[in-house]
Amino acid sequence: ANARRVLIRSHAIAADPKATTTQQWLWTLASALTPEDAHGYNQAIQDLGAMICTPRQPRCPDCPLASRCKAHAQGRSHALPVTVHRPPKPQRRAFFLLAADPEGRILLEKRPDSGIWGGLWCLPQAAPDSGELSNLCNDTLPPLEDTPAIRQFLQEAWSRSLRLDLRLTALEEEQRHVFTHFQLRFRCAHARVLGSTVADSAATLRWYRPADALAQGLPTPIRRILRNLGGGR
Repeated sequence: ANARRVLIRSHAIAADPKATTTQQWLWTLASALTPEDAHGYNQAIQDLGAMICTPRQPRCPDCPLASRCKAHAQGRSHALPVTVHRPPKPQRRAFFLLAADPEGRILLEKRPDSGIWGGLWCLPQAAPDSGELSNLCNDTLPPLEDTPAIRQFLQEAWSRSLRLDLRLTALEEEQRHVFTHFQLRFRCAHARVLGSTVADSAATLRWYRPADALAQGLPTPIRRILRNLGGGR
C-alpha cells in the first residue's frame, strides 16, 4: 500500500486504485522503475510511503521526490489516491439445516454442478427471499428473524422435502459470508431426526459423521458451521 501510494502520487494517477487496469499500470510502472538493487529500492519506496508520503497529511516539503512529483506540482497530493465509494453489495438470505440422526450423523446435500458452490456438499438450504417463506421473513433484511412461525415452516418444509421426521431444536445467530458480487446472510437450524432416517441418495443426499463430513468438498461457511460442532478437533 505504501509503495502503491508513492507511485500513484508521483505519476498523478487519478483512476480507481483497485481497478484491474490501474493495478496493471502500477505493476508496469514498478517493473520499469525497479533498479538492479531491487531490495534497497523496495525498502526505500516503502519507507517513503510510510514516513513521508503518508495517506493523510503527506510531508511534501520533506519528500526527495517533490521536484518531480506530478501530484505535488498539481497541488493534488491530498486528493490522491482517489477514494471510490462503491454501492453496497446485494444481500441474499438462507437458512441451513443441521439435522442429526440418532447415531449422531448429519445430512449433507450435493449442490448442482452449476451455480454457487457447484458440485460441493452442503447442508440442506431454504431461501427466504422467494416463495412462501418470504411472507414470514422481514423484507427489510436486518436481521433474519427467529419466530415460532418460521421454525414451524422450516420444520414442515424440510420434513416433507427430505422425507424425515424432524424436530427443530435451535436457530443459531445470524452469520455472514461475502462473495465477490453479493453478501450471504444465513442462520443454521439445528434439528433432531426422530425414528428411521431416509436412505442415502447416491446422487444428492448422504449421511456423514461430523469428522467425515469435514473431509468432503464443502463451502467455507458450511465448513465453519461443522467445525463449531467440534468435529474438526
